[in-house]
Amino acid sequence: MPPLQLDSDQIKAVVVYLHDRALQALNSARLPKTYDLAKLLTGNARAGQAYFSGAGGCAQCHSASGDLKGIAGKLSPLDLEARMLYPESRHGQRPMTVTATVTLGSGEAVSGKLEHTDEFTVALIDSSGWYRSFDRSAVKVEVHDPLAAHRELLNKITQDDFHNLFAYLETLK
Repeated sequence: MPPLQLDSDQIKAVVVYLHDRALQALNSARLPKTYDLAKLLTGNARAGQAYFSGAGGCAQCHSASGDLKGIAGKLSPLDLEARMLYPESRHGQRPMTVTATVTLGSGEAVSGKLEHTDEFTVALIDSSGWYRSFDRSAVKVEVHDPLAAHRELLNKITQDDFHNLFAYLETLK
């Protein structure tokens, strides 16, 4: 776009317009505090319980009488569904930390919060707060992601299984 010769009043008008459009965009995605459960509850709770205990593998890490006890009473239906889709977004709670252990050729192991990883490099913040990066071809890397099973499940779960699972979790009041 070629430069425009605008005076200060025209620049202010453009800025006001852009700010107004940004505010409209931010407000357009807001949902009411309460959202009708009937709009979300389209699955079968029994089928969801079977999926939870069986093919979904949820029961390997979670328990209806343990960590998920009362979950439907703690989260609104919309927040529960959002948590299922985006498990790392734990509103008001400390986010889950992905860690890594890098074993050097000498056998020394360095562990810490994973900062970056790709085909060539792995970087972490070690226990003393230092940023450390390593060439992946020279080290052994073990990543510890507490949400790995969730990410894997979200790639293969069907819509029916998701709705059934949600219906089951909604019974845990």
